[in-house]
Amino acid sequence: MKKLTDKCCAKCIDSEFQRCPKVTECLIKRPLSECHENEACVEKRDAVIRKIRYGEGILLKITTCSYLPEEQIGNIVNTIFMELRRRELPHVTLGITGGLGNVADAPFLSVSSPDYPTIVYANVTEEMIPRIIAEHIEQKKVVEEWVLGQFSDDSKKLIDSVPVIQYLEFFHSQNLRVLRRCGLIDPDNLDEYFLEEGFLGLSKALNRMTPDEVLNLVGLSGLRSRGGTGEVLLKKWKRMIAHDRDEGADSANAPNNERPQKYLICNAHEGYGVSLKDRTLLESDPFTVLEGMLITAYAVRATHGIIYLNPAFDLAARRLQRALDLAKENNYLGPEILGTEFSFNIEIRRAPSGYLVGEDTSIISFLEGDVGTRPMPPYLEDHGLWGKPTLIHDVETLANIPLLIQHDFSWFTATGVTDNPGTKCLTLAGAVPRPGIIEVPLGTPLRDIIADIGGADLSAVKALHIGGPSGGYLAPEQFETPLDHESLRHCGLHFGASTIEVLDQSVCLIDRAAQHLLFALDELCGQCTAGREGIYQLVSILQALREGRDIPGCRRRNLADAHALLTSLIEYIRRTSLCVFCKESCVSVTTTLTYFRKEYEDHLQKRCKAGVCF
Repeated sequence: MKKLTDKCCAKCIDSEFQRCPKVTECLIKRPLSECHENEACVEKRDAVIRKIRYGEGILLKITTCSYLPEEQIGNIVNTIFMELRRRELPHVTLGITGGLGNVADAPFLSVSSPDYPTIVYANVTEEMIPRIIAEHIEQKKVVEEWVLGQFSDDSKKLIDSVPVIQYLEFFHSQNLRVLRRCGLIDPDNLDEYFLEEGFLGLSKALNRMTPDEVLNLVGLSGLRSRGGTGEVLLKKWKRMIAHDRDEGADSANAPNNERPQKYLICNAHEGYGVSLKDRTLLESDPFTVLEGMLITAYAVRATHGIIYLNPAFDLAARRLQRALDLAKENNYLGPEILGTEFSFNIEIRRAPSGYLVGEDTSIISFLEGDVGTRPMPPYLEDHGLWGKPTLIHDVETLANIPLLIQHDFSWFTATGVTDNPGTKCLTLAGAVPRPGIIEVPLGTPLRDIIADIGGADLSAVKALHIGGPSGGYLAPEQFETPLDHESLRHCGLHFGASTIEVLDQSVCLIDRAAQHLLFALDELCGQCTAGREGIYQLVSILQALREGRDIPGCRRRNLADAHALLTSLIEYIRRTSLCVFCKESCVSVTTTLTYFRKEYEDHLQKRCKAGVCF
């Protein structure tokens, strides 16, 4: 055995001609007792696992992700290789991993050995490498002033002087489920994914559940979309399978070439530059996204998958393609997956640049060679790509599916709150000492996120911006708001781009709202008057406030007139616009009018406390 997917001995019945239904479980604990018991097979498997975890003796892993300069990582890697050769340390192997989440401490270098827990060094530079190798590798002495921490390992004694990473302030209040492998595994190594319980959800779905049972489990869990407004998944999935019943065929049991054509699209566009959570998942754990797509396709009887990828995500594209290739080589993708009648293929399509091209109907237009958004209904699950039923989910939503199937709905709903089960991944940015990609239980108060995880000084925080370009602002009085769909909706917000930006007193919210509208004006397709003219009028009003000019149609310095004009324009835009983004681009104005009315009053008096305007 050189890798986990190799046969342990001749008694293994799994082959490309006849797949064993328990092969995935067997990879993690080979051989299963009900298959055969052979100590030699166990030893072979353990030897492979040792090499996966420790290389030739000690395994170094360097962070490689797109938010770190490629040249910087390249210099560190070259220095490591030079030091290992110079010191003649052939037992030390160098590997890669994705981002760990706490971006302010990157890049990281981890050291894994059979003798002690994995140690992680933070803010690594090429100048630090000689000392780390000399002291940690050769002298077995941790360089404590550069250490981030150690990963807890039940089989090894912790080092007393080194903090446990799970208990660090950035991680302590998090609940890492979807992000649990990020920064730990090599994203290009299928064996590492298997060791971390990879593809167990898919194996369970295909071998022990019918498509309807998968769908019912998703319904019992109450799982909601992790992007946008958080629609309950069961509603969209039921619309997809309704067409099978209309056609009078059980397409789930039909051969792949006899099933009605249906598409599953992973929206991996993530066009807002502040947001990093989808990109981090794709770069750090691409197999979990593929597994989520496969289970979803099985449940809704989809026949073809597309990953709609941001054109700037070159590293994610390479790692996704590598994951697709390995999945195909090992029969986790393609025809008759794991020996079942379920067949499914996935292709990567690079999206054009721009924010609005990540909107669902814009995705369909692009894939059909068109441009612009489309009105709904008809829903895409009824009439989508090429007129066929099409289901679109974001990266995080799909990454939740394998966990749900593997652990069941009771485990899934144990975290979160009623009607909002599970966790939520976010990008925490702005005026915080500890920014990064985080995962918290739904229902966590915003105050806990920005203070406990981000380390923000609450007395210095002016506002929170939630949801990106289509998001809005909350004042300190709303910081106790739980992070869930209903609570945010009550405040006039939604998750949107899944970002929380912490703003200090140096930020002018009139200026910020105007910038969001200018961004929207630049991105909108211009098909509807609401977007073309309505947003332009909103921009004109805010620009007048920024520059201290009178607002046409309003009495001079009269807040009531300005408020009435803005709200009437917003109501017109929301009533007549063709796309969701156009409607939601007004949220920055509605929330600042609601929670920061004094800011408008000050600007009408030509005062900007932040010193940004005029």
